[in-house]
Amino acid sequence: MPGHDHSQPLEARILDAAIQVIGAFGIDGATVDRVAAAAGRSRVTLHRRGIGRVEILEAVARRVAMEFEASIVPALSAPGTAAERFDSFWPAMFDTADGHLQFLAGLFAGSESPFHRQVGGTQEAEIATDARFAAPVERLLRDGELDGTLAPQVDPHDAATVMFNATMWTYVHFRLAHRWSRDRASLAARNVFDGLARRTG
Repeated sequence: MPGHDHSQPLEARILDAAIQVIGAFGIDGATVDRVAAAAGRSRVTLHRRGIGRVEILEAVARRVAMEFEASIVPALSAPGTAAERFDSFWPAMFDTADGHLQFLAGLFAGSESPFHRQVGGTQEAEIATDARFAAPVERLLRDGELDGTLAPQVDPHDAATVMFNATMWTYVHFRLAHRWSRDRASLAARNVFDGLARRTG
């Protein structure tokens, strides 16, 4: 039986069902049976299409990455200083994260996270933060150095990687594991970022 063609998007009904199931049961509870039932399909139907748990999670990761990517466009193109644009950037990221907390938390330590990509083809190869997310942070850090609102970084690329991950995973952790309110978790995550970014103006 041929596997699912990864170049073709998963049927929207199945993808939406998978996101719903993950939100309710977490990644470990996102079985093919549950996703099929939520989508009004049978497990056999998904099996015949070559759609298993791996294909489902990969499709959800692509959907989540696209949502994050779209959410930050207004902040990146807005007028104002780099520090002011960061003030729009992080709330947009946090808003999107709130819709996928169980999914993100389930992939915290894995390379399957929508924020990560593998560099090189070996199992031991470095796992990098996806450029779609690290690059905008790096760009704003460099802009902030130029406009005087953020302190210079010795290595803006690595600094952007650290800041993105430290800020986003702090937010996800406190929202889900500690059940903090959005405002409280946002403040904690922003404190992490502000301490690393060192605002100057």
